Amino acid sequence: MTINVQENQDKISLSIEEEMTIYTALTHKTTLAEHLDAHKAKEIEVNLSAVEEMDSAGLQVLIFVKRFAKQHKIKVTLIKHSQAVAEVIELLDLSAYFGDPIVIPADWS
Repeated sequence: MTINVQENQDKISLSIEEEMTIYTALTHKTTLAEHLDAHKAKEIEVNLSAVEEMDSAGLQVLIFVKRFAKQHKIKVTLIKHSQAVAEVIELLDLSAYFGDPIVIPADWS
């Protein structure tokens, strides 16, 4: 479980790797909260391409990021959804809530 963070003056780019499950959710939330509180960015970009597994607890972490951003008037963009992430978001019909397009590659089965 890894979260890579790149920061510049107005934007934080987060890349979450491996799993977003009940076993990692608290660690992810704590790490994300520390970075978001410490940096006064106007935009947050979350790359989800390396998420191999996701459950409802992992989804709650993404909802936390979305709510934090809304409270602080920060734009959040989820990008490069992995198949695991796309399946959970689609299953729970939350695409409109997050508002980011989910691009499905031709090789997904």
